[in-house]
Amino acid sequence: MITTAIFPARYVQGNGALDSLGEDLARLGKTVLAVTDSFVLKTLKGRLVEAAAGRVEMNIQEFRGECSDEEIERLTGLARAMGADTVVGIGGGKALDTAKAVAHALDARTAIVPTLASTDAPCSALSVIYTPEGAFKRYLVLPRNPDLVLVDTGVVASAPVRFLVSGMGDALSTGSRRRTAASSAAAT
Repeated sequence: MITTAIFPARYVQGNGALDSLGEDLARLGKTVLAVTDSFVLKTLKGRLVEAAAGRVEMNIQEFRGECSDEEIERLTGLARAMGADTVVGIGGGKALDTAKAVAHALDARTAIVPTLASTDAPCSALSVIYTPEGAFKRYLVLPRNPDLVLVDTGVVASAPVRFLVSGMGDALSTGSRRRTAASSAAAT
């Protein structure tokens, strides 16, 4: 049996890790489009601006709620206009998937900063694309995993408890799915 594992190029985790985001992004490029959800804009925008100051030029844009072709095109246009060489997604799964798709469209570097434990999006080379109304449309399989995944455990731990609990359930089911897939592959 052959087993393959694909990981992000760099993984940073710890309480307060968000404060080193600018330093980590500077390893990837100089001009960054940040795709954030509304929670991030309300609670973390000041920390993002401070982390980027003097390290990278960051344009923070609010994600409009669905990882749709239309939202990807809108953000890709903004990133292209500013000459972004890096796209960072900060927030929940759909914002992260959107950032990965925008980076792919630009052939730019990708950084992911999850704010919830309830998403599989951070380390995957996949974006789930929906219609603007929220119906599943397709999977976008990406050629590589993110260049950087940065997890601030303090931010994740301060999210509503229901997200932490659903993240635990998701992790347990992911392990079960992985074992089932490995067993099926070995049987064929």
